Amino acid sequence: MKLLKKLLVVLFAATLLAGCSDGEAPAEVVETVAESLDLSQVEAKDFTGQTVTILVGFNPGGGTDTSARLINKYLSKHLPGNPNVIVQNMSGAAGIRALNYAYEGARPDGMTILFAPISLLVPLLGEPGIRYELDKFEVVGGLRSGPIMQFARQDLDSAQLVDPAAISGANDLVLGGIRTSSSLDLMPRLAFDSLGLDYRYVTGYSSENTVRNAIQTNEINSFGGTFSGYRSAVVSTLIEPGIVAPLWHFPYRDAEGNYPRASFAADIPTYMEVYEQIKGEAPSGEYWDALQLALDLRSVADNMLLAPPSTDPAALKALREAFDMAVVDQEMVDEVTGVLGYFYEVVPLNYIRQRFEETANVDLETVEFIKEYIAED
Repeated sequence: MKLLKKLLVVLFAATLLAGCSDGEAPAEVVETVAESLDLSQVEAKDFTGQTVTILVGFNPGGGTDTSARLINKYLSKHLPGNPNVIVQNMSGAAGIRALNYAYEGARPDGMTILFAPISLLVPLLGEPGIRYELDKFEVVGGLRSGPIMQFARQDLDSAQLVDPAAISGANDLVLGGIRTSSSLDLMPRLAFDSLGLDYRYVTGYSSENTVRNAIQTNEINSFGGTFSGYRSAVVSTLIEPGIVAPLWHFPYRDAEGNYPRASFAADIPTYMEVYEQIKGEAPSGEYWDALQLALDLRSVADNMLLAPPSTDPAALKALREAFDMAVVDQEMVDEVTGVLGYFYEVVPLNYIRQRFEETANVDLETVEFIKEYIAED
């Protein structure tokens, strides 16, 4: 629990840096942020003539990679000296390889940073192969880029998906994924199990792009993906040609404890809505409890730009200021909106405060259930 509380402070600080302004943070949080992150007396580093590398722990073509490539040139534009900023893919272990490298191997000079989806659930699960400590990274900024989506092929032998609820009649489901502990695997699996569906689970694909290729060739017929991947690739390559249909999305929890449709995907039902349509009642049971915890632990800034531990303060200040300017740069707003169909969301502070306070009291029995659930496969 001590590690989780430290993680919460770091991620809270990141969202403050990302420009949230809908409220005031508690005094004790403001003091913590000021003590560890105040760079007001530091002169920002000049990057003239240098190259900054953004590491992405997935293959090209996925949602994380797409977002990183929409950010890099605007960091270049706003960093002092306008350095070249490139994206380097370092796939492996669903992003863990790149996180380990950024933590252990990257020099703390600001020349190598990491863009990654961050979940508070992963450290709680004690995932094998993790050598990094999230609270040791220097946070540059954070973005919310939309809910996790779940899809299925429209030509399932036993169910024509004219309506998402028709999935309940399928008995030949094959769910594809990247890694057992990834949210892109865990949430869709728990959703199917909560509904009591019969399905086969195939994981180990290296990226969202390879998962999409697998569904095109009918190796699998259902998968979960990021919203940025949905807008940038799934719509054009799978939905418009009539290969897949969206089943539902996994929404963020609001300040009142409800799960309304995400503004990003207002035309697609939530998992809870489809569950009620199929079952005639609200979700319940141990699989739902685990899914709800996974939803609640998904970080408020679900894509983070991170610098290695103990990064040079002058470089860190320049990176943070460049990030803050980039995300309000109208050129970036227009380009991101043109590619993704939307721009990233800033999370209100009152919501962050409530969610982080609740997360500090996470149900450890449900965490243990998820650990056992993952270990079964």
